[in-house]
Amino acid sequence: MLIELFNSMETDADVYYLHLLMDKTNTSELVFMKKMAFKEVQILSCKFDNENEKDEDRVKKHVRHWHNTSKLALE
Repeated sequence: MLIELFNSMETDADVYYLHLLMDKTNTSELVFMKKMAFKEVQILSCKFDNENEKDEDRVKKHVRHWHNTSKLALE
């Protein structure tokens, strides 16, 4: 299911998108959303716990890298 959602986001970037919500309590939530005619629907939500506080910077670095890579691929 995750692979299908990621592929859908790549092929239909205007319809599917994703939020990464990071909290100061070392938890994160990855939310897959779909834009419909009059509303946005949450398709899937994945919650993560970060065991090490130092990993937060590493996670942000990786997210920033893949976000920039995706933007370049779409251009």
